[in-house]
Amino acid sequence: MELVKEKNIDEYLFSTDKSLLDIKMIHQYLCFESYWAKNVPIDILQAAIDNSLCFGIYNNGKQIG
Repeated sequence: MELVKEKNIDEYLFSTDKSLLDIKMIHQYLCFESYWAKNVPIDILQAAIDNSLCFGIYNNGKQIG
């Protein structure tokens, strides 16, 4: 069972809740904009997320980090 931690600072939400992550946005960035994960398959990304402690930063419900 995953322990979810969240913290609100002003209008920002910092969360370890993986269900909030925008996988399509993360994949788009890694695949086409980063140099370290060019063309990473989405199933590899999902496996990495599933097996990692992830932090997301959100503003008005939109992932920004």
